[in-house]
Amino acid sequence: MDVQNKASHNKEVRVIEYLKSRGDMNVLLQLLEACKLDTIFDVSESNITLIAPTDEAFVRLFDDMEITKEEFMSNRELVDLLIKYHIIKKRLTLEEIANSTELISINDYEIKVDVMRDEQNGRMVVILQEFSEITELITCQDGVVCTVLEVMIPKLDIADTDIQPDTDELASDTSLKYSDDEDDN
Repeated sequence: MDVQNKASHNKEVRVIEYLKSRGDMNVLLQLLEACKLDTIFDVSESNITLIAPTDEAFVRLFDDMEITKEEFMSNRELVDLLIKYHIIKKRLTLEEIANSTELISINDYEIKVDVMRDEQNGRMVVILQEFSEITELITCQDGVVCTVLEVMIPKLDIADTDIQPDTDELASDTSLKYSDDEDDN
């Protein structure tokens, strides 16, 4: 399976340095710092794989949620859930990811893995959570960074939450909606 063409090694640079040097991972860096998870890479050979959405991916998420970055950042519980969902407590190669059917995040959520053939160029593409393609994998001194162009959202079991859905609304529309006027009941 030819997926290795997206993988490279840069054992001289640390994960946080790599993210800063890219220039398009500023939101991710802010989230890691807000959750005090930027320090998990302080160990010289940590066993961490970071699924790293770009700033553009976060802009799309904020637009879809109809909130600002500041509003998002103020919800510490959501920030913590989301950032931990993008961290795997294992140093993985692209081949190992491609040969998996799922990965487990550090907050114990499943991340579905699919491998598909790109019909335009015939190469194999690794997809996480059915839509987020791994565009690059860099092995750094203290972890692995998988760049993705979409922010992954964990599938929450509604039975484990205090949220009670409006069954009439679910019957007419099963898509997620974000609204400022949720308390109209």
